[in-house]
Amino acid sequence: MSRTDYLRFVVIGVVAVIALSMTHSYWGNPYSRVVMKTVESVTPSQASIRYEDSMLWVTVTPTDVESQRQSILAAPKSHPTDPRIGSLIGVSEKGVSYTQGFTTKEMSYWLVVSVALLLAVPVCSYRKRLAYLLMVVTVGFVGNVVGLYLVVNGQSSFVDDPGSVASWNRLVQLVSFGMLLIPSLVWAPVLIGIWRSDSERA
Repeated sequence: MSRTDYLRFVVIGVVAVIALSMTHSYWGNPYSRVVMKTVESVTPSQASIRYEDSMLWVTVTPTDVESQRQSILAAPKSHPTDPRIGSLIGVSEKGVSYTQGFTTKEMSYWLVVSVALLLAVPVCSYRKRLAYLLMVVTVGFVGNVVGLYLVVNGQSSFVDDPGSVASWNRLVQLVSFGMLLIPSLVWAPVLIGIWRSDSERA
């Protein structure tokens, strides 16, 4: 592969990422709604997901209000410097629900990277490239569904323990902003390997 090939790959990839990002509101929001509707059918009864202004909001209510209240009353002993714990004591009798939101763009990053990669790497015929595109969209969709499902269930498991809120926030970031990128991280070296192999045979 020549220097020109690499330069072409970088230029097309960057332009594709910019174009897909700028048009995200036309394709990304509908896609995220499909993911949300898919996950809704298997979420725990105390959890709900809603879409609003390009945001996905996950809200979970406690399964046992009294148990949560006892955890809230005991939490200041373990987390004396956390102001959020103290603010929950006054409202703990009615139960405290937790809500976490993230933008649909954060969910679609993998798709932007994958499609840009497909456009930039000159491999095989258009028919094979279309097959690769369908494959990565399918794998990525499954990854998004599983990731959002884990986010909802992770929040459900932490809702009764206010002392775990900080840890739960880190878990959400790890799962939703890390795991959902896995399809692209796996796809990139495979596709580039095919490109290099084809170039060596040419």
